[in-house]
Amino acid sequence: MAVKPVQKRINILWVLGAGVLLALIVVFILVYRQPEESILPTTQTIQDVLEQKQDVTTYDGFLPSQWDQTVFAEKAINQPQGKEDRQERIELGVIQDPDQKTRYYFATSDRLSDTELFLGIYQYDAPTRMWERLYKKVILVSKPADAEVYNVLGLSNGSLILQQTPLDFSPSSPCYDRLLSTDKSVPTSSGETALVSTLFEMDLQNPYGSWKQHTLPDTITAERIDAVLSCEAAL
Repeated sequence: MAVKPVQKRINILWVLGAGVLLALIVVFILVYRQPEESILPTTQTIQDVLEQKQDVTTYDGFLPSQWDQTVFAEKAINQPQGKEDRQERIELGVIQDPDQKTRYYFATSDRLSDTELFLGIYQYDAPTRMWERLYKKVILVSKPADAEVYNVLGLSNGSLILQQTPLDFSPSSPCYDRLLSTDKSVPTSSGETALVSTLFEMDLQNPYGSWKQHTLPDTITAERIDAVLSCEAAL
């Protein structure tokens, strides 16, 4: 039986009405539903993460002669400055960043003249051989004992652990530990005595700020004393 035109129009109106109603329901849901709350880190959380990243301590440095990057690092520093090879030289103490294994820290010296000595402290990336000079100064040298350099002996909580020692000081004992030998007079090759400083902290974020004295942790002190005693007993 054929559908009457009036009934067909009614069916179409029902379909259109249902479609409009469905569209209104969808719009209502999209507009009035509560968005899911995103969990954003608080300022304290971010600060805790940053502090945790900086809370790294190591005193496991090594000599420039033990580092396979010494020649490359010295060349990378000297060449762009128009200096001769090894003119600016890495001093005792190279520290590897435990968090970033390709990053190293060290100090340098360059004898500018009989009366001037340049001192620098660097951050160096081994794969790229890129460096950043964190600190520099020129000291006046009126006598051999005045020529002092920085030794990088550790990294602690975002600060380099430094010690200032005579340029020509060479320990006579193979068991000598610089971390244990602070604030003492030592002989130099010129026959004079010079002072080995206490340990200082240079903040990597503010290297030209005030350097505060660093206290070696008791556990590290005990470990290194035992190592010195064992070394001396084996001689």
